[in-house]
Amino acid sequence: MARLLSQFSENGCTTVVLGKEACNFVKEASTSCSVHLVYEHGAALWELLKGHTLAGVAALDRVYPRNLDWEAIFRDPYQPLFVDVGSGNGLFILKMAQMYGHLNFLGLEINNKLVDRSLACIQEMELMNGYFVSTDATTSFHSIISSYPGVLWFVSIQCPDPNFTNPEHRRRMLQSRLVEAIVEKIYVGGKIFLQSDVKEVALRMKSEFLQYGEGKVIMSIEHNDNQQCDSEGWLKDNPYGVFSDWEQHAIDRGKPMYRVVLSKASML
Repeated sequence: MARLLSQFSENGCTTVVLGKEACNFVKEASTSCSVHLVYEHGAALWELLKGHTLAGVAALDRVYPRNLDWEAIFRDPYQPLFVDVGSGNGLFILKMAQMYGHLNFLGLEINNKLVDRSLACIQEMELMNGYFVSTDATTSFHSIISSYPGVLWFVSIQCPDPNFTNPEHRRRMLQSRLVEAIVEKIYVGGKIFLQSDVKEVALRMKSEFLQYGEGKVIMSIEHNDNQQCDSEGWLKDNPYGVFSDWEQHAIDRGKPMYRVVLSKASML
Protein backbone atom coordinates (compact mmCIF):
# COMPACT_ATOMS: atom_id res chain seq x y z
CA MET A 1 0.00 0.00 0.00
CA ALA A 2 2.84 2.38 0.80
CA ARG A 3 4.34 1.75 -2.64
CA LEU A 4 0.97 2.32 -4.30
CA LEU A 5 0.53 5.61 -2.43
CA SER A 6 3.94 6.66 -3.60
CA GLN A 7 3.04 5.90 -7.22
CA PHE A 8 -0.25 7.79 -6.91
CA SER A 9 1.52 10.80 -5.43
CA GLU A 10 4.17 10.86 -8.16
CA ASN A 11 1.33 10.89 -10.72
CA GLY A 12 -0.17 14.02 -9.20
CA CYS A 13 -2.54 12.57 -6.58
CA THR A 14 -2.51 14.38 -3.23
CA THR A 15 -1.91 11.96 -0.35
CA VAL A 16 -2.04 12.72 3.35
CA VAL A 17 -0.23 10.37 5.72
CA LEU A 18 -0.99 10.50 9.44
CA GLY A 19 0.79 8.76 12.26
CA LYS A 20 4.42 7.85 12.92
CA GLU A 21 4.21 4.19 11.86
CA ALA A 22 2.40 4.97 8.61
CA CYS A 23 4.87 7.76 7.83
CA ASN A 24 7.82 5.40 8.32
CA PHE A 25 6.39 2.88 5.85
CA VAL A 26 5.73 5.58 3.27
CA LYS A 27 9.22 7.04 3.68
CA GLU A 28 10.77 3.64 3.06
CA ALA A 29 8.69 3.06 -0.06
CA SER A 30 8.92 6.55 -1.54
CA THR A 31 11.75 7.89 -3.64
CA SER A 32 10.84 11.35 -2.37
CA CYS A 33 8.77 12.14 0.72
CA SER A 34 8.03 15.59 -0.65
CA VAL A 35 5.21 14.15 -2.76
CA HIS A 36 3.24 13.38 0.41
CA LEU A 37 1.68 15.55 3.10
CA VAL A 38 3.28 13.82 6.07
CA TYR A 39 2.23 14.32 9.69
CA GLU A 40 4.09 11.98 12.02
CA HIS A 41 2.21 13.11 15.11
CA GLY A 42 -1.16 13.07 13.45
CA ALA A 43 -3.57 11.75 16.07
CA ALA A 44 -4.97 15.20 16.88
CA LEU A 45 -5.14 16.19 13.20
CA TRP A 46 -6.96 12.97 12.36
CA GLU A 47 -9.58 13.73 14.99
CA LEU A 48 -10.07 17.22 13.52
CA LEU A 49 -10.36 15.82 9.98
CA LYS A 50 -13.13 13.52 11.21
CA GLY A 51 -14.96 16.53 12.62
CA HIS A 52 -14.34 15.70 16.28
CA THR A 53 -13.59 18.34 18.89
CA LEU A 54 -10.39 17.90 20.86
CA ALA A 55 -10.69 17.77 24.64
CA GLY A 56 -8.21 20.63 25.01
CA VAL A 57 -10.21 22.81 22.64
CA ALA A 58 -13.38 22.09 24.59
CA ALA A 59 -11.61 23.05 27.82
CA LEU A 60 -10.44 26.35 26.32
CA ASP A 61 -14.02 27.00 25.25
CA ARG A 62 -15.00 27.18 28.92
CA VAL A 63 -12.08 29.40 29.88
CA TYR A 64 -12.54 31.88 27.02
CA PRO A 65 -16.28 32.39 26.43
CA ARG A 66 -17.56 33.17 22.97
CA ASN A 67 -18.97 36.68 23.21
CA LEU A 68 -21.84 37.65 20.93
CA ASP A 69 -23.12 41.20 20.56
CA TRP A 70 -26.40 40.53 22.34
CA GLU A 71 -27.35 44.22 22.25
CA ALA A 72 -27.34 44.09 18.45
CA ILE A 73 -28.98 40.67 18.25
CA PHE A 74 -32.01 41.23 20.51
CA ARG A 75 -34.16 44.27 21.16
CA ASP A 76 -34.01 43.45 24.88
CA PRO A 77 -31.08 41.13 25.70
CA TYR A 78 -32.24 40.82 29.31
CA GLN A 79 -35.38 38.87 28.48
CA PRO A 80 -35.34 35.17 29.46
CA LEU A 81 -33.65 33.05 26.80
CA PHE A 82 -35.06 29.97 25.03
CA VAL A 83 -32.40 27.87 23.25
CA ASP A 84 -33.23 25.21 20.66
CA VAL A 85 -30.29 22.83 20.26
CA GLY A 86 -30.12 21.49 16.70
CA SER A 87 -32.58 24.02 15.32
CA GLY A 88 -32.55 22.60 11.78
CA ASN A 89 -34.44 24.79 9.33
CA GLY A 90 -35.40 27.14 12.16
CA LEU A 91 -39.19 26.91 11.79
CA PHE A 92 -39.71 26.10 15.47
CA ILE A 93 -37.70 29.12 16.65
CA LEU A 94 -39.33 31.43 14.09
CA LYS A 95 -42.85 30.43 15.17
CA MET A 96 -42.02 30.62 18.87
CA ALA A 97 -40.44 34.07 18.48
CA GLN A 98 -43.63 35.31 16.80
CA MET A 99 -45.88 33.92 19.53
CA TYR A 100 -43.86 34.76 22.64
CA GLY A 101 -42.53 38.30 22.39
CA HIS A 102 -41.51 38.40 26.07
CA LEU A 103 -38.81 35.77 25.44
CA ASN A 104 -35.66 35.71 23.33
CA PHE A 105 -35.02 32.67 21.12
CA LEU A 106 -31.68 31.28 19.99
CA GLY A 107 -31.19 28.39 17.58
CA LEU A 108 -27.89 26.47 17.63
CA GLU A 109 -27.34 24.50 14.42
CA ILE A 110 -24.21 22.94 12.92
CA ASN A 111 -25.40 23.23 9.29
CA ASN A 112 -24.21 26.61 7.95
CA LYS A 113 -26.68 26.69 5.06
CA LEU A 114 -29.67 26.15 7.33
CA VAL A 115 -28.46 28.90 9.65
CA ASP A 116 -28.03 31.34 6.76
CA ARG A 117 -31.59 30.66 5.60
CA SER A 118 -32.95 31.04 9.13
CA LEU A 119 -31.14 34.35 9.63
CA ALA A 120 -32.55 35.58 6.31
CA CYS A 121 -36.05 34.73 7.59
CA ILE A 122 -35.35 36.63 10.81
CA GLN A 123 -34.51 39.74 8.80
CA GLU A 124 -37.46 39.33 6.46
CA MET A 125 -39.87 38.92 9.37
CA GLU A 126 -38.17 41.78 11.27
CA LEU A 127 -37.98 39.73 14.45
CA MET A 128 -35.87 41.25 17.20
CA ASN A 129 -36.24 38.38 19.65
CA GLY A 130 -34.87 35.55 17.49
CA TYR A 131 -31.42 34.59 16.26
CA PHE A 132 -29.39 31.62 14.99
CA VAL A 133 -25.74 30.63 15.41
CA SER A 134 -23.84 28.10 13.31
CA THR A 135 -21.99 25.95 15.84
CA ASP A 136 -21.55 22.53 17.40
CA ALA A 137 -23.60 22.98 20.56
CA THR A 138 -21.84 20.11 22.32
CA THR A 139 -18.62 22.11 22.55
CA SER A 140 -19.87 25.71 22.41
CA PHE A 141 -23.07 25.78 24.48
CA HIS A 142 -21.36 26.78 27.72
CA SER A 143 -19.26 29.42 26.00
CA ILE A 144 -22.13 31.06 24.13
CA ILE A 145 -24.61 31.11 26.99
CA SER A 146 -22.02 32.35 29.51
CA SER A 147 -21.98 35.75 27.82
CA TYR A 148 -25.77 36.18 27.74
CA PRO A 149 -26.77 39.02 30.11
CA GLY A 150 -30.19 37.58 30.96
CA VAL A 151 -31.16 34.15 32.31
CA LEU A 152 -31.40 30.89 30.41
CA TRP A 153 -34.98 29.80 31.05
CA PHE A 154 -35.79 27.12 28.42
CA VAL A 155 -33.81 24.57 26.42
CA SER A 156 -35.26 22.22 23.81
CA ILE A 157 -33.64 19.25 22.08
CA GLN A 158 -35.88 17.73 19.44
CA CYS A 159 -35.48 14.62 17.31
CA PRO A 160 -31.69 14.13 17.26
CA ASP A 161 -30.21 11.54 14.92
CA PRO A 162 -31.51 8.10 16.01
CA ASN A 163 -28.80 5.93 14.40
CA PHE A 164 -27.21 4.01 17.29
CA THR A 165 -25.10 1.66 15.15
CA ASN A 166 -23.08 4.21 13.16
CA PRO A 167 -20.34 5.68 15.40
CA GLU A 168 -20.33 8.96 13.49
CA HIS A 169 -24.08 9.40 14.02
CA ARG A 170 -23.90 8.24 17.61
CA ARG A 171 -21.30 10.93 18.31
CA ARG A 172 -23.71 13.60 17.09
CA MET A 173 -26.36 12.67 19.62
CA LEU A 174 -26.73 14.14 23.10
CA GLN A 175 -23.49 13.86 25.08
CA SER A 176 -22.76 14.19 28.79
CA ARG A 177 -20.80 17.46 28.50
CA LEU A 178 -23.72 19.14 26.74
CA VAL A 179 -26.06 17.92 29.48
CA GLU A 180 -23.69 19.24 32.14
CA ALA A 181 -23.41 22.61 30.40
CA ILE A 182 -27.18 22.98 30.10
CA VAL A 183 -27.78 22.03 33.73
CA GLU A 184 -25.07 24.41 34.89
CA LYS A 185 -26.27 27.43 32.90
CA ILE A 186 -30.06 27.08 33.10
CA TYR A 187 -31.81 29.05 35.81
CA VAL A 188 -33.33 27.27 38.82
CA GLY A 189 -36.87 26.39 37.79
CA GLY A 190 -35.93 26.50 34.09
CA LYS A 191 -37.41 23.91 31.74
CA ILE A 192 -35.76 21.34 29.44
CA PHE A 193 -38.01 20.05 26.65
CA LEU A 194 -36.98 16.75 25.06
CA GLN A 195 -38.82 14.92 22.31
CA SER A 196 -38.34 12.41 19.53
CA ASP A 197 -40.45 10.19 17.31
CA VAL A 198 -38.03 7.35 18.20
CA LYS A 199 -38.77 6.03 21.67
CA GLU A 200 -35.22 4.78 22.31
CA VAL A 201 -33.83 8.23 21.57
CA ALA A 202 -36.29 9.95 23.91
CA LEU A 203 -35.52 7.44 26.66
CA ARG A 204 -31.79 7.97 26.24
CA MET A 205 -32.06 11.77 26.36
CA LYS A 206 -34.21 11.61 29.48
CA SER A 207 -31.90 9.15 31.24
CA GLU A 208 -28.79 11.18 30.40
CA PHE A 209 -30.23 14.34 31.91
CA LEU A 210 -31.24 12.46 35.03
CA GLN A 211 -27.84 10.74 35.19
CA TYR A 212 -25.53 13.67 34.41
CA GLY A 213 -27.69 16.42 35.88
CA GLU A 214 -25.85 16.26 39.22
CA GLY A 215 -29.08 15.61 41.08
CA LYS A 216 -30.55 18.93 39.96
CA VAL A 217 -32.91 17.67 37.26
CA ILE A 218 -36.43 16.49 38.07
CA MET A 219 -39.64 15.78 36.19
CA SER A 220 -41.48 19.02 35.56
CA ILE A 221 -44.87 19.95 36.99
CA GLU A 222 -46.41 19.27 33.56
CA HIS A 223 -46.15 15.56 34.39
CA ASN A 224 -48.14 15.83 37.62
CA ASP A 225 -51.39 15.91 35.69
CA ASN A 226 -52.08 12.34 34.55
CA GLN A 227 -54.57 13.62 31.98
CA GLN A 228 -51.67 15.12 30.00
CA CYS A 229 -49.54 11.96 29.98
CA ASP A 230 -49.95 8.49 28.55
CA SER A 231 -49.58 5.29 30.58
CA GLU A 232 -45.78 5.44 30.27
CA GLY A 233 -45.49 9.04 31.39
CA TRP A 234 -44.91 10.70 28.01
CA LEU A 235 -46.68 14.00 27.40
CA LYS A 236 -49.55 13.54 24.97
CA ASP A 237 -49.39 17.05 23.54
CA ASN A 238 -46.70 19.55 22.73
CA PRO A 239 -46.78 21.88 25.79
CA TYR A 240 -45.86 24.93 23.69
CA GLY A 241 -48.36 24.49 20.89
CA VAL A 242 -45.66 24.94 18.23
CA PHE A 243 -44.45 22.01 16.14
CA SER A 244 -41.00 21.68 14.65
CA ASP A 245 -40.84 20.67 11.00
CA TRP A 246 -39.89 17.08 11.83
CA GLU A 247 -42.53 16.81 14.55
CA GLN A 248 -45.21 17.89 12.11
CA HIS A 249 -43.86 15.39 9.58
CA ALA A 250 -44.08 12.56 12.12
CA ILE A 251 -47.62 13.53 13.17
CA ASP A 252 -48.75 13.69 9.54
CA ARG A 253 -47.50 10.12 9.13
CA GLY A 254 -49.45 9.04 12.21
CA LYS A 255 -46.32 8.36 14.28
CA PRO A 256 -46.32 8.98 18.04
CA MET A 257 -44.08 11.60 19.64
CA TYR A 258 -42.31 10.87 22.89
CA ARG A 259 -42.10 14.08 24.91
CA VAL A 260 -40.85 14.96 28.35
CA VAL A 261 -40.28 18.22 30.21
CA LEU A 262 -37.66 18.38 32.96
CA SER A 263 -36.93 21.18 35.43
CA LYS A 264 -33.85 22.32 37.26
CA ALA A 265 -34.30 22.19 41.01
CA SER A 266 -32.13 23.96 43.58
CA MET A 267 -31.51 20.70 45.44
CA LEU A 268 -33.11 17.33 46.05
